[in-house]
Amino acid sequence: MSEFNVDPTEMRSLARELRVHSGVLSGKQPIAQLGRDAARQKMIDSNLATKVEESLRGMDSVVRYHAKRMTEQADFLDAAATAIEQTDSASATSIARVGR
Repeated sequence: MSEFNVDPTEMRSLARELRVHSGVLSGKQPIAQLGRDAARQKMIDSNLATKVEESLRGMDSVVRYHAKRMTEQADFLDAAATAIEQTDSASATSIARVGR
C-alpha cells in the first residue's frame, strides 16, 4: 500500500512557481506585435497579412488562457494547503481535548 503525504509547504511552493511561470508566459504576448502591425500597414489588402495577424491574435488568446489557468491552479493549491492546515489544526485540537 502506498503512503499518501500532503505537504502544505510544498503545495505553496508549487503555487509560487506556477505564478512565476504564469507571469513569464504572460510577458510573451502580444506575439510579434511590431512586426504584425508593420506588415498589416505595408501590405494593404493582403490576405496573407490578414491571416498572419489573425493567427497571431489567436496565439495571444491561447497564451492568455494558459497563463490564466496556471494562476487559477496556483490559487487552488494555496486554498487546498490552507484547508489542510485548518483540518490538521482542528484534528490536533480535538485530540488534545480527548487526552485531557
